[in-house]
Amino acid sequence: FFRTGDSSQNLRWSNEQVSSVRWSLENGNILTTGCVRGNIAVWDVRSSRSHLTTLTPSSRFSHRNKDCNAGCITGLRFSKDGLYLVSLSLNHTFTVWRAHTMEMINHVWLPQEHTTKIAPSIRFDICSDDGVLRTCTPVGDEVLILTLDKKNGKNFRVLLVGHFHRVNACIYRQKYNQVISSGNDRMIHIWSPDMDEQLPDQQLEKISRLQEDHWSDEEETPGPSHA
Repeated sequence: FFRTGDSSQNLRWSNEQVSSVRWSLENGNILTTGCVRGNIAVWDVRSSRSHLTTLTPSSRFSHRNKDCNAGCITGLRFSKDGLYLVSLSLNHTFTVWRAHTMEMINHVWLPQEHTTKIAPSIRFDICSDDGVLRTCTPVGDEVLILTLDKKNGKNFRVLLVGHFHRVNACIYRQKYNQVISSGNDRMIHIWSPDMDEQLPDQQLEKISRLQEDHWSDEEETPGPSHA
């Protein structure tokens, strides 16, 4: 029980502005924090000492953008199997780290055609059910599924299209192999592999009719008819 303004513990990272935090899924005492300058610190909250280690992405990636804050860590995610930590920077770079050793193993750029659609701070998620690491990332009014596997020469990608306005967040639901997204259109979409099946022509026509806007700006919604 905490009163307003109380805190149980303070972790101080000298001369850094924290921009993101994430608990380890394997060890509830391990916390990772990202900063505006692009570094990542690993903490053991049981220890009274400073952070255990600092991770620094390669400078050739963090300085791609001329903005001095381009390397800012905007998100951190651990894979469900506990093997990987994925960080996302403001310069649209995903960096994959080996969670047990914090060794950097891969960099993946967000495709150039999507970088203008991405918000400065996004709620993305990752999955690795079949041994291939993927990210689910909101880009404009769509969700991008992108592989982060170093073994793949070309990163496989799929766009989930269905929102009418900007997607704010998405999460991966491991038990059901589903992606759940929410957007400014006040819709929550649940995406599953079954949705990849081709729909009958009649059903496609019905969906198309529902998505069309038959009213122009000048027209008003018709009221009840009078005899």
